[in-house]
Amino acid sequence: MSGDRDDVARLFDQIASEQDVIDQLAATVRRLQAIQQAKRQLAALSPADLRRAVAQRHAALAVGK
Repeated sequence: MSGDRDDVARLFDQIASEQDVIDQLAATVRRLQAIQQAKRQLAALSPADLRRAVAQRHAALAVGK
């Protein structure tokens, strides 16, 4: 009987975490959507604007070292 109770408790614990998992998944989906939007915005830049932006990012990263 004790094994059955342990199994039932484990199942209830698993179910109790459902909302946390849903919240994590929703946050991950929002992050993925933001990443995809950033990629679309970068793809829409002109080559000159993209080169300028890359140069600025490179300079900013070099300062941060």
